[in-house]
Amino acid sequence: LVTAENFGLERVAGLLTDRPVAEEPEQLEVAGTHGTAGLSGDLDAVFRSDDGGQENAVTGAEQSGIPYAVTGALKHPTVITSLVVTAPTENQADLGSATIEASVNGQDWVLLKTIGSTVTAGKVYTLRVADTTQYSYVRIRQAESARTKAFRVRTLVLWGVEHDGPAGDIALIADEQEAGTLISMSGV
Repeated sequence: LVTAENFGLERVAGLLTDRPVAEEPEQLEVAGTHGTAGLSGDLDAVFRSDDGGQENAVTGAEQSGIPYAVTGALKHPTVITSLVVTAPTENQADLGSATIEASVNGQDWVLLKTIGSTVTAGKVYTLRVADTTQYSYVRIRQAESARTKAFRVRTLVLWGVEHDGPAGDIALIADEQEAGTLISMSGV
């Protein structure tokens, strides 16, 4: 039997698209990034593999107030299957107890994983995700208990299965407000 699906086409709401059916997780790219005010470094590089061994670090100095976060907008709604975190080679403790969260709308965040409190310099941590929600945003966020401390992150490589739909809009992501009253509010 010859079907559209046999030719790499996907049926969406009764219509056919030329988007290939991805059954196996793939390494994901982000459509844009946002970092909390006070962070420095290449935010885009956080979501890229550092196979070349080049140390990329996004850092934030000690502060008071809100936790640091680096957010990526996904190119399509995506079921995230695993997260590969590479700890920085210096000041790796600054990543301890950080959370990795995802959102459908950029406002409401769901905890995917927490990085342990003890982080080994340069170690690669692979964290499996058992959630079938199609997310549009992902972020790595400083632990609430560490919000007055420095923050340092090297890479967070995402793996998952993309589905048809628009990219997340990174312009909708805003910094949290003092005392945690707003958490990445969008569309304001």
